[in-house]
Amino acid sequence: MTQYDDHERTIRDGSFFWPVVLIGIGVVALLVNYGHLPSENLWGLLSLWPLLLVLGGLDLIFSRRRPAVGGLLGLMLVGVVVWLMYTGRVPTSATEAFSIGGLHINASPADVQRDHYVEPLAGAERADVALKLRHYDTEIDALPRDSDNLLEATIDHTGQVRFSTLGEAERSVSLSADTTSFSLGSIASGHRWRVSLTRRVPIALDIEMSSGDLAMDLTSAMLQRLGLRGGAGEVDALLPGGAYDLSYKGGSGDVTLDVLARAEGDYELTMGSGDVQIRLGDDANVRIVQRLGGAGDLHLSVPPGTPLQVSVENTGAGRVVPPNKLATLEDGRLWQSDDYAGAARRVTVAIERMGSGDVIVNYR
Repeated sequence: MTQYDDHERTIRDGSFFWPVVLIGIGVVALLVNYGHLPSENLWGLLSLWPLLLVLGGLDLIFSRRRPAVGGLLGLMLVGVVVWLMYTGRVPTSATEAFSIGGLHINASPADVQRDHYVEPLAGAERADVALKLRHYDTEIDALPRDSDNLLEATIDHTGQVRFSTLGEAERSVSLSADTTSFSLGSIASGHRWRVSLTRRVPIALDIEMSSGDLAMDLTSAMLQRLGLRGGAGEVDALLPGGAYDLSYKGGSGDVTLDVLARAEGDYELTMGSGDVQIRLGDDANVRIVQRLGGAGDLHLSVPPGTPLQVSVENTGAGRVVPPNKLATLEDGRLWQSDDYAGAARRVTVAIERMGSGDVIVNYR
């Protein structure tokens, strides 16, 4: 069989169903945006999902030998949608809902509630705070210094919110939203979470991300530990100086951490597919350990003149790019500045296992 025959067979075996459906979705979206088709009960189109399965099955049966059949089926589906919208016969979505396993999806416009939660200090000397975020964007910052509250939160949600506290002097606070229900109507709705934490007692903060973005300014908080489990959303954080440990388990979203001067502690990273960028302030005394590499790149930026060491234990597909100013002690394994050994405050980068992503360290 020649290369030309293989090409002919590839074309003959292909189906036009999904390309036509995707083009049709784009055309319908344009007609709705320009006001040529009504958008009322738009979510009611989800009730036509059995028709999509029927036409998709027919496409699998007939389009292997007759690709044009798939195109006709796709045109049929698009035509039905346009006719229903043009004539105003789209089924109402007021009670439309369906489930995929344990996930309950509501196709109607979102009935979003906004609640406010407050936990007073009331004798707390330190606190463990756990936040499980959802698909809404989230902002986290510090309360005013004269506030008598440990936590204040304003939460937009469509399902149940779980808010619990435990203990007195050693306080535990947990805030999470129901992840077993999801409203399509709440996508891109502009709803948000806003969480503010005390700056009067030490806080160990654990955050579990979802698909929403996270913006944090904790420069005024008494941070004792920060645990961050990444998701699809991006993270942009301003972190305080001082002594605290940080752990990060990667997701697909990119993470940017700006750390104020005189930070110290251990930063443990398990990379995901998203990039991580850490910018350290002056006089840092930090040990950064990449436990496991991923597809994302790790970028570390330190001030000029910072005593610095970069080491690699197990290499991978990714590159390690240290600053040119560092002396090479072990080729491809260990780089170190001349003043590192005797420095009281220094930055150590230890790469235990590389992934396909690069590790890039530079003086800014």
